[in-house]
Amino acid sequence: MDYKFTKEIIVPYFAVNADTHIRIPSLTAFLQDMAIEHSNSAGYTIKKLMDMKKGWVITNWHIIIDSLPKLGDKVTLKTWSSKFRRFQADRGYTVENEKGFISVRAMTRWVFMDLESRSPSNVPESMPEDYKTGASACIENEKYRMSKIDDAEFLYDYEFCVMRGQTDTNGHTNNTQYIEWAIDMVPDDIYNNLACKDLKVAYRKESRRGDKIIAKTYKKLVDNGVDIITVMTNHDNVALCQTESLWA
Repeated sequence: MDYKFTKEIIVPYFAVNADTHIRIPSLTAFLQDMAIEHSNSAGYTIKKLMDMKKGWVITNWHIIIDSLPKLGDKVTLKTWSSKFRRFQADRGYTVENEKGFISVRAMTRWVFMDLESRSPSNVPESMPEDYKTGASACIENEKYRMSKIDDAEFLYDYEFCVMRGQTDTNGHTNNTQYIEWAIDMVPDDIYNNLACKDLKVAYRKESRRGDKIIAKTYKKLVDNGVDIITVMTNHDNVALCQTESLWA
């Protein structure tokens, strides 16, 4: 099966940065909504999942960027379920311009959770078919591996608290908020003069409203650009999220 849930959007003003390209956190928010709309079309609405005391929790992003759409561009977003394994699922995304050129590819991994026990739960037997699972992964053999920070240069750390508007229906910090924080941690000289070509995110543990977050940012020079790595922990030094973005 090669089914892909598809939607056209025009990039709005609120979603772009100073140079009128779509902001990466805005892009991931659009893709997150696509996943929800696809789930709705399969019969698994937010309300139904909440009634089941179940929910999808994302564990990884990997986004490969050729170019970012600009203000007013009409783009086609596509998402699909590529694979299920017990309580895990992989989801692919593409962003295409009006000529059909794919400017962004992304993969995500999700865990189906029991929201009361906060533990993984096997997906319903019919769910893979309901989601029309089977289209090929858009990033082959994706392992979601992150770089180590052993040989990276420490830049700075920053502390902040999770606010009410940064949480979602599961009661924890929305996954795109970590991406917002990570992009804000990128040094100005890199953000203003280079372009993000690759972004990986690994979620380790949830956080909630009022939790203190400590974000430590590192820089590593690589053959094809500069890696910016941000590790976010809570006040007990428990890892919450790690991001790694390549700028070139």
